[in-house]
Amino acid sequence: MIYINDLPNTSSVLHYIIFAEDSNIVLYGANMEKLIELANTELKIASDWFKANKLSLNLNKANYIIFRSTNKQISSTTMVINMTLN
Repeated sequence: MIYINDLPNTSSVLHYIIFAEDSNIVLYGANMEKLIELANTELKIASDWFKANKLSLNLNKANYIIFRSTNKQISSTTMVINMTLN
């Protein structure tokens, strides 16, 4: 738990909600393409933080959800979390 308290310091745009070992990340925006690009960039930074602190993320428990108005269509999205250790 001591390690994880520093995780929110990795980004000025992601909003972290942390409770013990459970964490949620919130990101919002009006343009879906830019939002996905920003999310992937920031998740790479978080991934680097995990590696630097010798921690791992259980990708089997990691999920994401997109909230949108019903009249807006979105194309397929890809979120990337590269957690492989070198």
